[in-house]
Amino acid sequence: WAIGDLHGDDHCARQWVGRTGLVNGLQGPVENWAWTDYNARLVLMGDYIDKGPHAKKVLEFARNLTSRFPEQVTALMGNHELNLLVDRARPSGSGRYMEYAFAAAHPAQYVHWLPPEERTEATSRSLLLLYEALDIVYTQNMQASVLMSPDGPHSIVNFIPKADRQLVASELKRWQHAYLRGVSSASTLGRWLLERPLTTILADTAFVHGGIPLGTSRSDLAELNTALSQQTSESALDAFVSSHALAQELVEDRRLHRNCERVWRVASLLNVSRIAVGHTPANSVRVSCGGTLLALDSALGRWFRASGNYYCPGSVSSSACPLMGPNCDGQVVRLSRDGAADTGWRVEVVEMGEPSNDALSHAHADAAERVRARGAAADGVQILEDAVAQQQQELRRSEL
Repeated sequence: WAIGDLHGDDHCARQWVGRTGLVNGLQGPVENWAWTDYNARLVLMGDYIDKGPHAKKVLEFARNLTSRFPEQVTALMGNHELNLLVDRARPSGSGRYMEYAFAAAHPAQYVHWLPPEERTEATSRSLLLLYEALDIVYTQNMQASVLMSPDGPHSIVNFIPKADRQLVASELKRWQHAYLRGVSSASTLGRWLLERPLTTILADTAFVHGGIPLGTSRSDLAELNTALSQQTSESALDAFVSSHALAQELVEDRRLHRNCERVWRVASLLNVSRIAVGHTPANSVRVSCGGTLLALDSALGRWFRASGNYYCPGSVSSSACPLMGPNCDGQVVRLSRDGAADTGWRVEVVEMGEPSNDALSHAHADAAERVRARGAAADGVQILEDAVAQQQQELRRSEL
């Protein structure tokens, strides 16, 4: 099985893993998860973060899968993860990837890295003000010239009302610091991210997030996977990526989508029957070049499916932001064969359909947990997001 880009949607991440039927007990503690078919493998195609608010939960979920089932689950590096790792060594306002006002770190994504006791009324108000500022930026098509940095001439804070700019700048700086601390080389998730392979070959298929340049061999890929995982400090990784163009190409190259002759030549050199990629989104999985290219990014994250590269709350609409649908749409892929003697792998594109009993159990448990969270005194993330949505609705009513 292979699951495409999840982009900050932990609910749909769990739903799609549940759809495979490979893991029992997803609704319970990680130590109770059970793999159902030890002949089966699962590949996650990268881009767990950004464009949606729940990146931290998706990272934790993917890490738990690889830790619990290290022989069965492979979680690839995506361009968003690689760029985040590089960002750690770079100063604020330097055009870091995470500071793009579109297509990168959703502002609510930052908030999830704050401990619950550090989420205050100022946090909720600042997130609301940032959503309002972003709506202005998107409506005026200015996103390419604005940065999600707390200060500077291109800062999003310049679109905040003057009376609140100091508050929002202070909060944004605090959130981004918590985010980078949470993925530092000293952190559990930071170390896990660094260990993500850029490629893997399974089921006669080369899996890679972006693409594979012409002339790349299996040994090139294996050596790069090993070398990347050995860059144990932020500065070393930044220097390594800057001097190894292939690393960036593997997570960002889209040229395979435009040229089947290129696809066939790359597959032939790697001695595989097909290449599976993420990174290039559409509403469905695409199988092309006579079945040699599988494009697996089918916009599985609900925020991205609803709003594209804009940072939107999802729960309320605005000039630039539509409401987000509740369903986990898109498709994943299953490759299968009839025993080891069967040399041909069949490709099946799988819809969500009816979730497994285990997925339903998780959904029910998740809903119950949200009810408990709303009644708790702790200032949880879900409560924060509900407060932002309510404030936005009240503001719009006051303007009518």
